[in-house]
Amino acid sequence: MKILKKIAGWWKIKDIESGQTDWNQPDKQEGIINSIPGEDTPKELYNGDGPADIMDEAINKITKEYQKAWNRDPEPEEIKAVFNFCFNGWKRR
Repeated sequence: MKILKKIAGWWKIKDIESGQTDWNQPDKQEGIINSIPGEDTPKELYNGDGPADIMDEAINKITKEYQKAWNRDPEPEEIKAVFNFCFNGWKRR
């Protein structure tokens, strides 16, 4: 018997701005708050630990570049601008 716990993994996004969990999502199984690939519809918007970890690594690398060049951490607006610059290029592919 496979035991599932209240662990993160993938979750339905409450709103795009925060990327946080939609806590109002009905549990699929007792004790489960996250979304399960293959069980939940792929038509919803999801966030997950894997993508968040990758983005965290990218932000840390960007921060090091700003520290090296400007001797300071980037402002939040600069991080968003870097993301938007790259994302807009990705969308045009």
